[in-house]
Amino acid sequence: MGTIFITGASGGLGGHVTRRLLQDGWTLQAAVHRREAADLLARQFSGFPIQVSVVDITRRDEVENWMRTAADMDGLVHLAGGFRGGGELSASSDADYDFLFNLHARATFYLLAAVMPILKKRGGGAIVTVAARTALRPGKEAALYAASKAAELTLTLAAAEEGRPYQVRANCIVPAVIRTPANMDGAPEKEIARWTDPADIAECIAFLVSDRGKSVTGAQIPMYGGIPA
Repeated sequence: MGTIFITGASGGLGGHVTRRLLQDGWTLQAAVHRREAADLLARQFSGFPIQVSVVDITRRDEVENWMRTAADMDGLVHLAGGFRGGGELSASSDADYDFLFNLHARATFYLLAAVMPILKKRGGGAIVTVAARTALRPGKEAALYAASKAAELTLTLAAAEEGRPYQVRANCIVPAVIRTPANMDGAPEKEIARWTDPADIAECIAFLVSDRGKSVTGAQIPMYGGIPA
């Protein structure tokens, strides 16, 4: 198939996506933030064509060093993300802002800035990122999270326009709440049943990076499950 670079491979969504892409025959270059996660992922997928690196994607130099192995890159799947400071704007801190915008806006900028020249020179490829419903429909809480995810979405759509003449596709999946262990902890079962199954997102990503998705670019794909739009 080819080689996909993937961030957030060890997360609640990342495990499903990693397994699905490996099953499709992709070779993966995975970036995780901690050595413990790298070791666990390497053991979990022992025997599969996956190389795991510890990369701080909020640092441009580390992203560029990681991408130096990307001569044969066919695409990027950017899953890494996080949440902090879910209260109102007046209750949010500078630390909340820095954490969220570094992880979502800055990291996405660094990744796309590194990936686009490689894929344009190659003459094609696929990029998939994951934003959040709140980026499109922000409420009175979690404004910083919403804004940082909106930045990730906008950067992805801009990459799609830049990549069109070169057959480089970029799309963003927009879930509401993903049914991951971290999100499910302490949540009512009735609510969990409405959330998006991570395996469904993995299927969508597998489609988008494959030749089956070759006509799809510049899309923001809502995957809300049972939560109203």
